Amino acid sequence: MEGKSNWYGIECEGRYCGLFTHFVRYSISKTIDIRTQHIYFTKEYLVDENATQTIEQLTMDSSYVVSVEVNKTNWKYVSPNMKVRCHLIYRIVDDYPFELKNTDSIFIDKTGMYNVLCFTKHNALVVKPEDYSKDFL
Repeated sequence: MEGKSNWYGIECEGRYCGLFTHFVRYSISKTIDIRTQHIYFTKEYLVDENATQTIEQLTMDSSYVVSVEVNKTNWKYVSPNMKVRCHLIYRIVDDYPFELKNTDSIFIDKTGMYNVLCFTKHNALVVKPEDYSKDFL
C-alpha cells in the first residue's frame, strides 16, 4: 500500500504466498494482529537505525516467518544473522524482462566469469496490481 507505514494482507508473491502477513515499510505496529503468520519488511524499513536489531529480535523471540526486501543500496544493512534466519528478497528494478517471451531466459551475472543465476521467464511468478486488492490497514 503506497505511502502507508504498515498494513496487513495475504502474501501473494513467492515462497510464503497465502500467509496472513504484516507488511512493514517505516515502522512496525506496537500490537500485531493475532492472525499474523508472516512479517514482511520492505526495503525502506531496512535503513532505519534500529532495523537490524528489531528484525533479529523478531527472528529469535517469535514464531513469525520473517522476510526482508533488500537491494543493491541497502544490502550493507543485512547482518550475518539475518542472512541465516530471514527469507531475503533481492529486488531488481528493470522493465525489459517483462518484454521477453515466456520461453526466454534471464541471466544475472556476478562479477567474474561463469558466476550466473539463470531461469526462464515462464518459471517466474507474475504478480499484477489486482493481486494486492485485499490488503488493508
